[in-house]
Amino acid sequence: MRRAGEDNYEPLARHRELARDALAFWQEYWGSGRRREELRELDIEAALEELLQPTNGKVTEQALQLGMCAYDVIPNVMPVTLLTLYLPIVDPANTAKYLTESDRVRRLFRLARAWYARVERGRAADDEGLGFYDQMADEFWRRLSNPQTSE
Repeated sequence: MRRAGEDNYEPLARHRELARDALAFWQEYWGSGRRREELRELDIEAALEELLQPTNGKVTEQALQLGMCAYDVIPNVMPVTLLTLYLPIVDPANTAKYLTESDRVRRLFRLARAWYARVERGRAADDEGLGFYDQMADEFWRRLSNPQTSE
C-alpha cells in the first residue's frame, strides 16, 4: 500500500490534501486548550511508568490526573491509526511530519490506556496491540533514512 502512495496511485493521491488537513486539525486540537500544558512529554513518561509499575503499589494523584487528561484527549486509537498508518501511506512526502506527531500520540494513548486499565480494571495495562503501530512507525522512519530499502 505504501508503494501505491509513492507511485501516485490516483485513488490515494487525490486525498493528499485531506491528509494534510487532518494533520493541521490534529495540531490545532493538540495545541488548543489547557490540556496540552498539563501533558508535557516528561510528565507523560513519568505518569505512564507509575501507572504501569506503581511504587509500593500506589499510584500518585498526579499520575492519575495526567492519565485522565490523556484519556480525555485521546479516548480511542483513531489518532494513532491515522497518524501512524493512513496519512504516511496517502501522503508519503510528509511522512516525517506525520510520524513526529504519531510518536507523541502513541505515548499519550499509552498513558490513556494505562490510566483506564488502572482505574477501571484495577491492574496495569497490556500492550493492547500498540506494538504493531510502533513497528510500522519504525519501518517508515527507517525507510525515510534509507530510501533504497523502500521496495
